Amino acid sequence: MPARSHRQAPHSPGSRQSSRTPADLVPQTVLAQLDQFEGEARRRGVTHTTFRHLTEALNLNGSQREDLRQLLISSPE
Repeated sequence: MPARSHRQAPHSPGSRQSSRTPADLVPQTVLAQLDQFEGEARRRGVTHTTFRHLTEALNLNGSQREDLRQLLISSPE
């Protein structure tokens, strides 16, 4: 029996990700969600992530990734 690949197939129009409704990128909401995400991740021992993962975790559309990036870069710590 051939070994299974751990690579995931690209998301198709009928995939789980495309069935979710993307959230609006409202700065106060996104930053609050990010704080929650960060706290949960730190409790699990996570030390870093990617903008792609953040986009997915915050239920944002992939096309909003650059907006999220700019928001995080311009936000005070």
